[in-house]
Amino acid sequence: DATRSLAPDLGGVAALVTAVREDIVTEDGVERIEILGTEDLPHAFKRTDFFLNPIAYATYRHDLYPVQWMLNRQAVLDAGGFPPAFNVMEDRAFMTRFLQNRRLAILDKPLAFHHRRVRRTGDTAQSVAMNTLDNPSYDWRLFSDLAKIEITSPPGAAGSQAVSTETAGDLIRAASATIIKELNDETSALWHKLNGEAMSLRARIDGFEARLGATAPMQDIDTPDTARVWSLWDRIGETDIGYALAVQTAFLDRLTISMPEDQPGLLLHASPAQERMVLQVPRTLDFAALELSLAGLGDRGGGLRCEAILSATEGYLFQTGLSLALRDRLGRKSHAFDDVHVHSCPPGGSIKITRDFPAAQLLRSETPKLSIVLPRQAVNFRLHLRDLVVSRI
Repeated sequence: DATRSLAPDLGGVAALVTAVREDIVTEDGVERIEILGTEDLPHAFKRTDFFLNPIAYATYRHDLYPVQWMLNRQAVLDAGGFPPAFNVMEDRAFMTRFLQNRRLAILDKPLAFHHRRVRRTGDTAQSVAMNTLDNPSYDWRLFSDLAKIEITSPPGAAGSQAVSTETAGDLIRAASATIIKELNDETSALWHKLNGEAMSLRARIDGFEARLGATAPMQDIDTPDTARVWSLWDRIGETDIGYALAVQTAFLDRLTISMPEDQPGLLLHASPAQERMVLQVPRTLDFAALELSLAGLGDRGGGLRCEAILSATEGYLFQTGLSLALRDRLGRKSHAFDDVHVHSCPPGGSIKITRDFPAAQLLRSETPKLSIVLPRQAVNFRLHLRDLVVSRI
């Protein structure tokens, strides 16, 4: 109301927004939404312009989600409302038209929340109907292009017939938006290329620093063979192996991957010559762990020692603990993650971890497991395991 006298074409206002990251968690067969926290937004959502810029909005340089809008109803009707034929992008198609004749003022207050789903349960086709962080579907691209300002001349505008002032203005805006978007795309591609090369160089520098002594050299597990009850390289043998994995499906006798769901690209490769086993996980989601079954390895009155050597080109934090499947007096199942330790694998270096589990701790469950818990929400994560040994203590 305070601005209307200065901008009679004001059609509405918008607040700033907070991005909320969430996931669907299933416990005892019941699904619930779990808030994972907030996340940063691109610069386009943080601009300090008083009015939303039509060309900037059309080229994604000044952006808003529909949850941020409060619009004048008659102005919405005059602009034709949301196009009902659109499966997605109807908000952008509408706002692009709306801004041709109306202005939108921006309140300098974060009064809106945009909920972003990090995982699509059963959505392997990346459906346009899901509210997800990435959606490269073919339909999405179709409606994204239809939402732009039309660059083609309207029927009857060619030849000797005169183009109206309104039509000429639309074409100028469309041409400007198209040119700026092309420049944005080229700039973005160049930035991603430079950023990727910088990350690669950073990883190589970290590796060189490790070799020059900034990081401790690779260690060995010196437990005598006579004391070992399970060894990674004894199970792998003398030749390279490599295959795809499935969640909760045992491999190399006692190892399993524990995570909420299967996903393509969950791969393993091991090379005895290089003394390195690599586990590739496309997305670690909210939980992913490499687990080693300890059932039957220890004596009834004795404990077990688990030793592992991990290396990394880029540093990360991870956890280890004892995973226990328990039953109460009524036979109901539960799960405990006991004696959790946090470790740091240095960039370009390695770390040796030793975990001792006494007999009393192991006997709490019939199926105790050593869990190496990977970093949460990592993309294309690779676990480099140099050795893994279990011995009696």
